[in-house]
Amino acid sequence: MQRGHIFKRHGAWHLRYRVNGKQVCVKLAAYNDEYRTKASVRLLAEPYLQPANRGQASNPQTLQQFVKDSYLPHVRTDNEPSTVKGYTDIYEDHIRQRVGGLRVQEFRTVDGQRILDSITTDNPQLTHMTLTHIKSFLSSVFSYARRTGVLNGVNPIQGRGAIVIKGKRSRPTYAYNLDEIEKAIEAVTSERDRAIVATAAFSGLALSEMQGLQWPDVDFETAFITVNRKVWRKLEGDTKTEARQAPVPMISPVIIALKMHKEQNAGTTWVFEGRNGPLDIATHGTKKIRPALRKAEVEWHGWHAFRRGLGTNLADLGVQDTVVQDILRHSNVSTTKKFYIKARRAAGVNAMKKLEAVLKGSK
Repeated sequence: MQRGHIFKRHGAWHLRYRVNGKQVCVKLAAYNDEYRTKASVRLLAEPYLQPANRGQASNPQTLQQFVKDSYLPHVRTDNEPSTVKGYTDIYEDHIRQRVGGLRVQEFRTVDGQRILDSITTDNPQLTHMTLTHIKSFLSSVFSYARRTGVLNGVNPIQGRGAIVIKGKRSRPTYAYNLDEIEKAIEAVTSERDRAIVATAAFSGLALSEMQGLQWPDVDFETAFITVNRKVWRKLEGDTKTEARQAPVPMISPVIIALKMHKEQNAGTTWVFEGRNGPLDIATHGTKKIRPALRKAEVEWHGWHAFRRGLGTNLADLGVQDTVVQDILRHSNVSTTKKFYIKARRAAGVNAMKKLEAVLKGSK
């Protein structure tokens, strides 16, 4: 019975083993304080070695076994908790009950198409984007099966192998304008909530980044915030990308709100602190801030509408896309332009009026 060869390379632990006589190599985990020795990652190798030692040719895995024993453990070693939850929810909500008995090696494109069609028919509320994510999940499962030697053939889902029937149109995302932001700050009653809304609206921090702020991260002298960590569902982790570690400039509404909040919360560690650590701002927003905004006749569009609002408001003021990208700390300016700069109807009307004026002047 093979135990495989575990080795460290390029800042990560890898496993080399054999499947049906073929040598396979997979990444187990990043090299860090939790995984510093071969012994510490030995358990991570078992989901790969057990199927291989059973012999896939004589006892091929079902798709349910492969996802549970190999694919999801692989996802957990190299992804953020929010990503792991998203993948797990897709599998449990839409895939698991539809693939009972199907084996990885025997899975065909027609099976994938049947599953996608069934999901679409049974869930008319799902958007086309969500259905595309479900297809991507299935495709990634089979890509991983090929990389680990469990699947020898082509990926039955990849590309145009199986197609997604167009689902419900996604609702357009929202970006708060400056008038709505001012009303929102005035609507909340506590200094903490004013600091939360001002920080969300004028710093562009994501929700998990706001939850991960500690007071040493806020430098009132230089007027910068440094994002050193994020907190998602009480789980503390690193920033999403290296670009997200860039200093975040603070303007006076944020500085004033945070200073007043700090004066009333002396001795706290977290900038927005709850009873047992960082405040759950998502739940707090639903219970406290959303009702306050409703009274001020400001519709609640979620926390990310403040981040999109900053990008859009800066663009409306004539700030270059690359500068907006830098402020929002995106790795790619295309992300900024596609998702964070929203076209305003009023801006479109003004643009057409300018064109009209030019045409009149040319006559």
